[in-house]
Amino acid sequence: MDGNFFIKTKIIFGRNSIERLSADDEKAVIFSSNSMLRYGFTNEVINAIDMPYFLIKDIKPEPEEKEIGKYVEMLEKQKPDVIIAIGGGSVIDTAKAALYHYKKAKLVAIPSTSGSGSEVTRASVISKNGLKYSIVAKHIAPSLAILDPRLPEKMSSKLAAITGMDALAHAIESYVSNTSSPFTKAYSIKAIKDIFEYLPESVNGGEEAREKMHYAACMSGIAISNARVGICHVMAHKLGIFNIPHGLAVALLLEETMKFNMQNKRARKEYDMIAREIGLENGGELIEKIKELKKKVGIKGMREYVKEEEYEDKIELMASMASDDKLLDFNPVKAGKEEIKEIYWKAYGCL
Repeated sequence: MDGNFFIKTKIIFGRNSIERLSADDEKAVIFSSNSMLRYGFTNEVINAIDMPYFLIKDIKPEPEEKEIGKYVEMLEKQKPDVIIAIGGGSVIDTAKAALYHYKKAKLVAIPSTSGSGSEVTRASVISKNGLKYSIVAKHIAPSLAILDPRLPEKMSSKLAAITGMDALAHAIESYVSNTSSPFTKAYSIKAIKDIFEYLPESVNGGEEAREKMHYAACMSGIAISNARVGICHVMAHKLGIFNIPHGLAVALLLEETMKFNMQNKRARKEYDMIAREIGLENGGELIEKIKELKKKVGIKGMREYVKEEEYEDKIELMASMASDDKLLDFNPVKAGKEEIKEIYWKAYGCL
């Protein structure tokens, strides 16, 4: 077996780990969510770096391509040599998308949610007309990630649920990816075990569970940075056209995309391996376990979030866009437009 495994990011973790942030740079630009400002965590960052800085706030969730240009202009004007992003995946992805064009700074990521894994990946997910796509480049991978469990303790139960399901999908898709390896699988399986164990209690607000989920999401991020994702994420990106949060979109499609992949002998065997790691018999039981988990954390069926007539109106576009997505190359089963359309309908409950 030949391959490679890459992680650029140094990881600092633990309670109050923001205090361990130090920088010897000349100027920082800080991308911050408004919630991190409100809770005082952004001020902790400012106090820790002790250097001139420029603060960017009021960052929209689910970043749009048309918004990125103004942030690139700010970076060109401020000329930072370090960019610090503190907030959820949208804030970190916005900073990474701007850095993709600016290229003259290193990035520090401090996530406040536990799902995207963006604090360790080479990708930034942004939207254009509601449809998501990825920018991938080595230079946008953070040099440092700080995992301070105080931050995700502030998440709502709903946000904890959908970001946790995103992390689970990352771990499962990376495990069966065409480019998975023994190294990525080690991160994937540890994340899967912890998510099944701790996500329900995390949704209920348990501090230890929130911390465990924060680390599990990062491990999933390390796995997808190397093994990438597959058809579930491809289709979820297109489901964003209905303004459904990404983690929820992934959760709504996960079981049906797994069923589709199970026609592949290798993928089916690997789903069985995941199942046995968490005390189940096979991939079919794993799918049922995912359904149970979704019910526990309050995620309902597709019909609760999208009207059928709107879904039917957009399904052709979504399937067409998804079938052209390069991320499908990493999926264990090839999927064309018609197969993808069928999975969309099955996820809606119509087939």
